[in-house]
Amino acid sequence: MWTSQTTADGRPTDYGYGWGIGNNPGRRIVSHSGNQAGASSMFIVDTTNRLALAIMSNLEDADLAGIRGVLTGPLSPTGKYTTRAAAAAALAPDEYRAVPVVGPTRYSGRMIGTADGERICGTMVIEQPVRIDGQVAGTLKGQKRELRDPYTMRADGCVGEVTISATFAPRRDTAEGSALITGACVPQPVTGRLYLSRK
Repeated sequence: MWTSQTTADGRPTDYGYGWGIGNNPGRRIVSHSGNQAGASSMFIVDTTNRLALAIMSNLEDADLAGIRGVLTGPLSPTGKYTTRAAAAAALAPDEYRAVPVVGPTRYSGRMIGTADGERICGTMVIEQPVRIDGQVAGTLKGQKRELRDPYTMRADGCVGEVTISATFAPRRDTAEGSALITGACVPQPVTGRLYLSRK
């Protein structure tokens, strides 16, 4: 819902499923507005800083853009409510930076996978642009890693599973592979790419 859809020729529309998608650098801000007889409203969510703003007016067809500009000023990149990006912590043993890419959305997080012979178990946490927690289990054969990652999206409790197939570089410090996402949150299976790195 919070991913900009695209036209037939691939151009972003800045509109998801019912939500306007902001283009603020470093943050995701989504919004939805409405009008009815005698009232206007706007709801804005800064998902990066975990802040929400609701504007309600008892005027029909009111232009709320100016009010939004004043009230969201503190959410700007230099505003007092903006969360500064934390420095990336050092990677633990068996930990990788994980970058899944699904359509136009690029996620970032970490994966820890401990190998016991050919079996792997661990966790994968996606931190941006939404928090997704998952348990990882799979197999490792040579440089080929097959993983299944049942996940939960904290924002709405949605559950599902990601099936990952990744091939590691000879030193096993980087990997690239495919990802298949299924579950109650997606109306049909979605494919993407996964990049892992120890750097």
